[in-house]
Amino acid sequence: MSKRFTDSDKWKDSWFCDIEMQDKLLWLYLLDDCNHAGIWKVNMRLLNFSIGSTYTLNRVIEVLGKRVFKINSEYLLIEKFVHFQHKNGLNPNNRPQKAVIDILLKHNVLERVNEGYSNTKLTPQDKEQDKEQDKEQDKEQDKAKEILEANAERVYQAYPRKVAKQPALKAIKKALKATPADQLVEHLKLYSESVKNSDLNYVPHPATYFNGGRHLEPVEIITPPKPISKFKPQL
Repeated sequence: MSKRFTDSDKWKDSWFCDIEMQDKLLWLYLLDDCNHAGIWKVNMRLLNFSIGSTYTLNRVIEVLGKRVFKINSEYLLIEKFVHFQHKNGLNPNNRPQKAVIDILLKHNVLERVNEGYSNTKLTPQDKEQDKEQDKEQDKEQDKAKEILEANAERVYQAYPRKVAKQPALKAIKKALKATPADQLVEHLKLYSESVKNSDLNYVPHPATYFNGGRHLEPVEIITPPKPISKFKPQL
């Protein structure tokens, strides 16, 4: 879940006051749904479903006018979004802001966005706002890292052979990018059951197991055959 600053004074802005209620909802939706560089990936079906409307892309641009810039048929730029989120400008040495710069470069709109900073006067409040935002983003990244570490450890503990832990955790973290931890744990419960009577020396290292993609394959449960009872005929 991404977080961003919002302008509560927009409700007093003459433009916002004059547009229709449906258009207000459109603007709020775009401000929430765009990425952290202010770029919205056009998805008219989801937009209309979400706010109960029948907009076309041309109608969106007509309603919002200079507040958006059509990059191409797939992306719109919210013109002043980055200026509001980063009033100090974009610093490539700042990790979160570097990510914004990379996205703007990818869409060839970095120069356009930077033009809005040419006459900006920075205030102590602006600098403090950027510091707070950086702290918040760092907290989110740290929390995500903690969750990943905890999930990787949980999956490792579910694996039947616990060896070479560091390579194992690295491979598990890679697997967690595509598969939820709960799903991996359930898979390993079945796998552990299937090898419980095996010599663990023949069970692959966890790093080998996950790097080889075996966590994506169904587990074959081998049921040992029932012993044949010897029949002794009666004399």
